[in-house]
Parts: sequence; C-alpha cells; structure tokens
Amino acid sequence: MSEEAVIAALAVLGLVCELGGLLLVVRQIGQDRARARAVIRRPIRVSIGPATEVDRAGAITPVGGREATLEERLGRIERELAQLDIDGRIAELRKQVTQEVSDAVQRAEKDVQDRDRALRDLIADMLDGGLGWRKLGVGLFAVGATLAAASSVWSALAG
Repeated sequence: MSEEAVIAALAVLGLVCELGGLLLVVRQIGQDRARARAVIRRPIRVSIGPATEVDRAGAITPVGGREATLEERLGRIERELAQLDIDGRIAELRKQVTQEVSDAVQRAEKDVQDRDRALRDLIADMLDGGLGWRKLGVGLFAVGATLAAASSVWSALAG
C-alpha cells in the first residue's frame, strides 16, 4: 500500500470517527431532552369523584279539584321537610365531601411523589447513564482527530 493511500485512509478513518463521535453525543442529548420534556410536561390531574344532584320537592298542586288551603299547604311542606331529614343529609354530605377531598389530596400527593421520583430518576440517568455513550462519542471524536492529525503530519513529512 502506498504512502498516499495510507494517508488518505487515515484521513477518512479520522473523519468517520469524528462524525460517529459527534452523532453519538448529539443522539444522546436529543434522547435526554425528549425524556425530560415527557416528564416535565406530564399533566397533573386530580379528580374529586362524580357530581351528585339533589332533587327538590315538587310544586304544590291543588287537592280534589280545589285550591289547597294555607293549612294544607303548610302541612304538606312540614311533611316533606320531615321526610328530608336535613340535618342527617347535611352530615352525610359533609362526611362524603370530606372523604372525597381527602382522597383527592392523597391522589395529588401520590402524583407529586411519582413526578418527583421520575424527575430524580431522569436526573440521575442523565448524570450517570447517558455519560457512557457521551464518553464513547468523545473518545471516537478524539481518535478521529488524532488520526486526521496523523495523516496531516505524515503527509507533510512525506511531501
């Protein structure tokens, strides 16, 4: 093999190593950015259970084809109020709302903990896991630069 062929081979091999190293580093940075975006942009959603509808008593209608007297209307309202058991229903609704809020807070805390864990894992991986490929990329770039320099030196000495 002639000296010119060796010099050209060293230059080409150096270029390939440099490009390969740069591509590895750029690829790893792109993957890390995509993972970070996915973790950071994940929406926080906290649901509080289904909405409930409270029915109210219907309108007072005439009884027996005549207008209800004031006493009849008042009696009907009193019976409907007694059936409603307002105090018991308020206590039950308060208990239900308290439980739903407590569940929502627990779900929100769990989501915050999950997000915190995901961010910590991502940071640890970026600091540690991604370094392997980046080191390889930098190493390839250094080998490529060395090979390119060697071909230049050889060319100068041969020339």
